[in-house]
Amino acid sequence: MYERYRFFHENAGRVAVVDENGRMSGIAARVALDLARAEALIDEAEELGIASVEWQDDPEPYEHGYMTDDEVREQFANNRWTGPFGCVVSIGDDDHAASLWGIVLDSRGVSVGLPGSADDPYARVIRAELASELVEDLMQAIGDAKDAQLDPLT
Repeated sequence: MYERYRFFHENAGRVAVVDENGRMSGIAARVALDLARAEALIDEAEELGIASVEWQDDPEPYEHGYMTDDEVREQFANNRWTGPFGCVVSIGDDDHAASLWGIVLDSRGVSVGLPGSADDPYARVIRAELASELVEDLMQAIGDAKDAQLDPLT
């Protein structure tokens, strides 16, 4: 869990609040720990075969907030960016429990295929953030799956 926490603290725990004494609050640490726990849950659910995370090509064109269309096209043409993608989390019969679309990754996202199998930190953060929206559902599904493994009548 510590390695997960360190990864998310370095790559996702950017939220920080400074109090009146100039000290950082623990928000970054809490965010990193929540994401580490969510990632552990989605990993376990996938291992049990009760959840999946699928990366898909996003059919919608990518719209950037402040770059021109030409600048965006240049980023894709020069392979600085890849995508856009969608990330879809499924749990049991709910084949669209959570998703995020319009995701653009840097060139690491295509190093070994789609971002779900790539070593892209942003893809890993997105996967954990989607899992964090589903913590209760994941815990229930994992518990049900483990109970079913123990029940001799199933």
